Amino acid sequence: MTRENTDLARILTYVTPYWRRLVLVVLLSLTGTILSLFIPYLSKILVDSALIGADTGTLVRIVGAFAGITVLSFIMNVVSGLRYTRVSADILFDMRRKMYEHLQTLSPRFYARTSLGEIVSRINGDISEIQRVASETVLASIGNVFFLVGTVGALLLLDPQLFAVSLIMVPPALWALVHYRRKLETSVAKLRQSSADIGTFMIETIHGMKLVVASNAQEREVGRFS
Repeated sequence: MTRENTDLARILTYVTPYWRRLVLVVLLSLTGTILSLFIPYLSKILVDSALIGADTGTLVRIVGAFAGITVLSFIMNVVSGLRYTRVSADILFDMRRKMYEHLQTLSPRFYARTSLGEIVSRINGDISEIQRVASETVLASIGNVFFLVGTVGALLLLDPQLFAVSLIMVPPALWALVHYRRKLETSVAKLRQSSADIGTFMIETIHGMKLVVASNAQEREVGRFS
């Protein structure tokens, strides 16, 4: 087992206790996605039957269906968002509690060579990012895959020729994804490190702000920050 797989398995140990609640979030999200997939079909009926056919009864029914689907999708998205926020907060709390317990087992030598700002930055920033990858990314991936499959199915049902034409854009999109993914990963990693460094600097500076003010070193600290 590679190190990446080992790290992923460790991360998932914090997620698995909440799998029932996460499944509920997925089901609510998928329900909203399914409802949204009816919109293209209703649009087809609206144009072909209600507008071109000048059918007032069909127009009223389609508009009502649009309104009903919009309201239901909104409710599903709100409920799933609230549910996810709650379970996400619980997972994040478990991770930080475990991290805090681990910090208390470390030797004084660790604290002698590691700054307070770096420790706090890792607890706040890195743990939050790990939690986001462990839960939000997985849920988003499931929803996106389901939406993609549903969209392809809707296009095949409504207009196979238009679907065939749209496939022309697939190779360029795949090339762009592969080409820019590594660059994006590198840039994001640098951005996260810079954010962690700024957080470390701010915590250490604020912690010693009395000394900074007493020694009239405000301009020097601002210069260091810049």
